[in-house]
Amino acid sequence: MGRIIPSSSGKVAVGKNGQELAKLTKGQGVNINTLTWLATSHATGNANAWTRNEIIFDDQSLKEAAALLSRAYGISVIISENVNENLKCRGSFSMGQQPSEIIRVLCTLHGLNYSETAKSIIIKKGNMK
Repeated sequence: MGRIIPSSSGKVAVGKNGQELAKLTKGQGVNINTLTWLATSHATGNANAWTRNEIIFDDQSLKEAAALLSRAYGISVIISENVNENLKCRGSFSMGQQPSEIIRVLCTLHGLNYSETAKSIIIKKGNMK
């Protein structure tokens, strides 16, 4: 497991065995692949929103929003290859909402469509009907 090393610049370094894997500033989190030890930083949005039973997107990319929804609901949210995963998402949702309701709003905002199965939602090109 990585350890967090505070620095004097208001940033936090995350590392393993003295090797820095990522440097984070306020509002950022990090995912670390423990097989390859590659670190990917991401915006956390309102990291404690879950304590209020909320999901908040504050300029997260569609890719980050999909990852957050996947973790929150235990489903796979997949973005089709022909969809720009860097589209920005903003909005506040209740955890009581179904993930498909949240995806529908995000898709409508970006002129996208989606399909769903029991355990996955696929975001794809095409306007909602």
